[in-house]
Amino acid sequence: MESTELDAEFRALVDFARGSRVPTGFATMDAKGEVDLERPVELWISARMTHVFALAQMYGIPGTEELVAHGVNSLKKYFHDPVYGGWYSSIMATAAEDGNGVPVNDRKEAYAQAFVILAAASTLAAGNRDAGPLLEDALAQQEEHWLDPETGLVAESWDRSFTECEDYRGINANMHTVEALVAAGDVLGDPMLVERATRILKFAYDRAGENSWRIPEHYTADWQVDPDYNVDEPAHPFRPYGVTPGHGLEFSRL
Repeated sequence: MESTELDAEFRALVDFARGSRVPTGFATMDAKGEVDLERPVELWISARMTHVFALAQMYGIPGTEELVAHGVNSLKKYFHDPVYGGWYSSIMATAAEDGNGVPVNDRKEAYAQAFVILAAASTLAAGNRDAGPLLEDALAQQEEHWLDPETGLVAESWDRSFTECEDYRGINANMHTVEALVAAGDVLGDPMLVERATRILKFAYDRAGENSWRIPEHYTADWQVDPDYNVDEPAHPFRPYGVTPGHGLEFSRL
């Protein structure tokens, strides 16, 4: 595909994505570009959309600066848990009377938290003034609650109060943590963040080498491969049974 075609495609995708905006973030859309208000507003979607709009702003697409500001505000104001810190996994499309977000899923999930770091890094690069404190908070939260200093890997999820940690460990959340750490390390000029990302990559590389260069998806709490996880639910949207070939491609890019 020629650069002119890529340019047109990117602009078309950004124009399509504009329709996802709702008061508290960016919502799920159907194939026609209509917002599905029966579904909650997901943290991972809002953060990733904020990242994309930041790329569009840096690319010079008009009108995206406001969308970036909306995304940063949604992460700081509506998704952020004012009591325990961290970010809700999903919220309602409209805020409560006190101006806070209304959680639908108040668990804290590493997969989605990684995208907060990515969004904050991208919007900081795009010049958003509020992105710096957001990135600082996200990195502090990750170090306090997610990173295991012994393994260098991240836990999967916590309850709202960061009291009970799920026993499951997954490579998917760690892969996107690598993506986020590399972006943050680049924007902040912090080699320590890149070293953290490299440590996760080394784990994935070693597990792939032990398994015919396929990366196992699922692990126990002490990071032993769990090959039968979700064998009865092979099409799980986030934790499918076995190996996910696309994650191998993503790790290769990283």
